[in-house]
Amino acid sequence: MLAITAGCTTWSKRAGSDGSPARALTPVRESSKAVVLEVEFVPIAIDGVTADDMASLWQWVDEATFDSASRFAMSENGIRGGRLIHEERFRARLEKLKQSTGVVDQFLGQADVGSDVSHGVDRIPMRLGRRHELPLRQPTEGSHVTLVRIENETVGRTLENPQFLFAVTPTATRTSHEIQLRLRPEIQHGSMRQRWVSSDTALRIDTRRDAWSLKELDLNVIAAEGQTLVLAAETPLRGLGKQMFSGQSANQQPQQLVVLINVEQLPTIADNL
Repeated sequence: MLAITAGCTTWSKRAGSDGSPARALTPVRESSKAVVLEVEFVPIAIDGVTADDMASLWQWVDEATFDSASRFAMSENGIRGGRLIHEERFRARLEKLKQSTGVVDQFLGQADVGSDVSHGVDRIPMRLGRRHELPLRQPTEGSHVTLVRIENETVGRTLENPQFLFAVTPTATRTSHEIQLRLRPEIQHGSMRQRWVSSDTALRIDTRRDAWSLKELDLNVIAAEGQTLVLAAETPLRGLGKQMFSGQSANQQPQQLVVLINVEQLPTIADNL
């Protein structure tokens, strides 16, 4: 009977070898040598929000974070961005805009069901010089034409099942308390393909789709630990910004997306030794 009873005892309640209660497992933590970004995807119902409502968000964002050439290229494609300068007021305003989203959409969004655009919060450990992809929405089924303004010209391509994302690459700066982030718009499309990829130690097979990488629209910014970047589409929605930052909710209502990228952790000089 004692043996049977002991066998039914749950692992979390078993005593240690000295008779003391066992400790819960410590959650895995990111390496102190990693750059850690916390990315928040906030969908807002388009029907319940006016252009003035969206414009009011930007009074708490420093758009001069990006150079004038980048801001012009972004505006040509219906994209807007900058560094958050007053988080409390910005989030209070953003919360009011989120309230326009219906209860059904909020529930299905939290359950990760049915919405075209990304939602929720991702905590992303990254290595210096290595890219990470931030999908802004689900792939759009079928063939779709994408028009991009590049150096005062309009370039168009017909893409199969396109998915819009930002490829984020962190690189070191001269100081340990800042990081440079490159945000490159990309559109993955077509079917999955296998190809050989060379790594530091060996060759490996990588399976991915073709990508239209828009290096002409690169956003480069130097950010310190604790700072937050804001990316969204211009209002009214148009061009590439409309395709990247909008879609249908789980309840088949139009939504637009606001993306917050917070630099949560940077490696120190000692960590890189």
